[in-house]
Amino acid sequence: MVSGAELREHRYAEKLAAARRRSASASLRQQRSSVEDASAKIVEAQLRAPFAGAIARRYVDAGATLELGRPVVQLISDARLVRFAVPEARGEALRLGAAVRVEFVDEGLTVTGEVTAIAPEIDAGTRLVFAEARLAPEDGPLQALRVGTVGRVAFVGR
Repeated sequence: MVSGAELREHRYAEKLAAARRRSASASLRQQRSSVEDASAKIVEAQLRAPFAGAIARRYVDAGATLELGRPVVQLISDARLVRFAVPEARGEALRLGAAVRVEFVDEGLTVTGEVTAIAPEIDAGTRLVFAEARLAPEDGPLQALRVGTVGRVAFVGR
């Protein structure tokens, strides 16, 4: 047997515990939301290069506040590209994905590549179409090549 006062006391304690549980649950949801917001801000604040490469120059230090459009670092791509021009009359061979062979006579190196970019217009003065090809890294010691190295480009299968 339990007295009415004890019964009311137990019911009140149950209601109080349920209210505290709801409050703790709401507080937990709020804290989780804060953690998710902080995680999103961290991800948003991370800088990721769109290509593999090396940092050549750093313009700001870690933790600095940046203005919109201000450069942070200068990146140099690990990719080896060759820029070349094709006479307008031979432009039919020029298409994205076309295989090319590049011979670097002074270095004694011949590598293959693939056309990755084509200028959308023909140069009015020279009647040349400019393009870029990415060289295949497995084709040789491409690290020996420096910016400005001159080579002869030929389309494979032509």
